[in-house]
Amino acid sequence: NSETSPRVLQERSELYMSLLAMTHRQLREERILSLSSLSSLPQNMPSIGEKNQGLVGSSSNINSLPKSEGSALMDVMETREDVERLVSEATTLLEEEMSMENLSNAQLRYELQNLLAEEILTIFKTFRNVDARLPPSASDRDIDVKDEQEEHMWRTMLEGEYVQVCRSLNLAMEEEKDNEKNALLEKDHVEDESISSTSDNIDDDESNDTCDDDDDESIPVPKRPSRVPFLTRKREAIRTLLDFDPNATEEKSAASSIADDFGYIASNSDPDITRAIRHHQTINMMKASLIKNSQHQSSNLGYSIVALRSTIPDAGRGIFIDGTARAGSIVGLKNSYFSQQLLPRHSLTRMIISTSHCDMMAFLLIQDVRHMQF
Repeated sequence: NSETSPRVLQERSELYMSLLAMTHRQLREERILSLSSLSSLPQNMPSIGEKNQGLVGSSSNINSLPKSEGSALMDVMETREDVERLVSEATTLLEEEMSMENLSNAQLRYELQNLLAEEILTIFKTFRNVDARLPPSASDRDIDVKDEQEEHMWRTMLEGEYVQVCRSLNLAMEEEKDNEKNALLEKDHVEDESISSTSDNIDDDESNDTCDDDDDESIPVPKRPSRVPFLTRKREAIRTLLDFDPNATEEKSAASSIADDFGYIASNSDPDITRAIRHHQTINMMKASLIKNSQHQSSNLGYSIVALRSTIPDAGRGIFIDGTARAGSIVGLKNSYFSQQLLPRHSLTRMIISTSHCDMMAFLLIQDVRHMQF
């Protein structure tokens, strides 16, 4: 309709891409569930994007797998062809089975809410299950209760999380080194090809000018942020909790006049307030760990949200995804549309009408989100 406002068109585009991402997620999980009977991953594992028979009845079925098995299957490397194949299947399902073109924006919102409903219920069940596992000292009213056994339990949990973060940080640093080596090799290869083909392109100036005009309209695919800054920040935040002495004097508690890795300045508060804040920071850190690693029934989210000092200089506190939010999940959609670190909003709007929007959509909506800062 030529009279439809740009705002309505933009909403329709975003609703369509969100539904496409979530349908892709269900197709992806269906493929993984078909491999769940395997005890180990074979060398010639079938492509994750092979033909599927239809949508999974429940988008959280993958969460019922044992954590080690489910994680291994979810982390199967997907090629660009795999992603494109599943996106094509998801598009067919939306257009042929749901008749997307005949639905109004209100009906599209209703379909999106239906797809999100089960994940939301899973999230709340996870919160409930984690709260049930926490000791009485996790509640506000018991902050002053001294229980050596519970204090030992909290410290043991913190130490375990600290070890896990250190391991993840070491792996992330090794991955970055490997990626840098691969990038240099690819750069050398591209430069060699460019030099060898220079003579063939001399006579194509006119056509190249036309291509350059098209390139100006394209939007480059952003690079994934490094996991190292977040993991480093989290490691130091846990160390702050492990090193904290609740019986410290006022001078010792307020020794630092700069923000710690939680974004908290101890010198601005008296010891009692600092002790209460450290108590809740410990609880929140352990809740985040339990939520991320929860294996209770179908409540295996694989990620949690933590608040730490931002990795952006002078930016105050930051909200981070700790773990992996799968493509098409609520957090994945939120990150795709609103994360300034990935793509500014005006660029996303431009992407909707760009000829290169398929590549951008694949990156933004069909990619898992790992250790991202909002």
